Amino acid sequence: MNPEEKNKCQRKEVAERNIKEIATERKRVKEDSDEGVASDEDESYNVDHLQVKNEIGLEGDVGDKRAPSTTRTTSSEFEFVPGERQKTEIGPVLEALLENIRQNNAELTDVNLNNKENVSTETLVVFAQALCNNTAVSCWSLANTRADDRVALAVAAMLRQNKGLRTLNVESNFIGGRGIIAIVSALRYNDTLIELRFHNQRHILGGRVEMDMARLLRDNSTLLRLGYHFELAGPRMTTASLLSRNLDRQRQVEGVYSKHTNGETRLSLNLHGFHNFCDVHAQTEQNESHSFQLD
Repeated sequence: MNPEEKNKCQRKEVAERNIKEIATERKRVKEDSDEGVASDEDESYNVDHLQVKNEIGLEGDVGDKRAPSTTRTTSSEFEFVPGERQKTEIGPVLEALLENIRQNNAELTDVNLNNKENVSTETLVVFAQALCNNTAVSCWSLANTRADDRVALAVAAMLRQNKGLRTLNVESNFIGGRGIIAIVSALRYNDTLIELRFHNQRHILGGRVEMDMARLLRDNSTLLRLGYHFELAGPRMTTASLLSRNLDRQRQVEGVYSKHTNGETRLSLNLHGFHNFCDVHAQTEQNESHSFQLD
C-alpha cells in the first residue's frame, strides 16, 4: 500500500468514527428531547456523509480532485437538533397579512417575518404558497424563523411561479443542502429575483453543495447579490464571476438616462450581438457639446 492510499484509509477511518460519534450524540439528544426530531435520512444531501465524502474524495467522477471543505464536522456542533414544533393556529394579524398577499394588495410590498420564532413551519409554507401568484411583494424576509427544508422546498416552488419578488432572505435557519439546492435550482425559472440571502444555516452545507450551487447559478441571468460565505475558493470565485456577468448584462439592457440643468440629454443603448452602439443626442441653449462615459 503506497503512502497516498494509506493516508486515504486513515482519513476514512477517522471520518467514519466521527459519524458514529455524531449519530450517538443525536440519539442521546433525541431521547432527552420532548419534541420529535425530524429525520435527515431521506435527504439527497446528508450533512454528515457529505462531509466525509468531500474529505476522502469519494464524490465526483474518477480522477476528479476537489478541494476538501475547510469546515470540520464535530459532535459538539450537533448538540441541538431542531425538532417539530407544536402546530399553532394562524393569528388574526398573520391571517390579515396573508389575505392581503392573496388579494395582491399593491400597497403591500415588504413582508418581514424576521425573528418570528412563534410562527410554525406550516404557516411559513402557507406564506410561500400565497406568494406564488403575487406581483406586488418585492421583498420577503424570514430570517431566524426556524425554517427547515420543507419551507425551503415551498419557497423553491414559489420562485418558479412568482414574477414580482426581488429580495429573499432566509438567513439563520435550519435549511440543509437539499433545501438550498432546491432554491438555487428554482432560479433557472425566475427572472426577477436580484438578491438572495441564506447564510448562517444550522447545518453545514459542504463542498459538494457549494459546487452544485455555482453550477446551477450559470443558468440565471438576473441575480446580482448572494448572501452566503463559501468555504471553497473555487465556487466562491465562480459565483462572483457569474454575479458580475449578470450586473454587466443588466447595465447593457437598461442603458443610461440622465438629465442636466442646461439642457436635456438622451442616451439610447442598442444591442447587436456582442457590440454596443450608443447614440448620444444633446440639446442645449448654448449648443455646447457634452461628453459622457459609460461604465
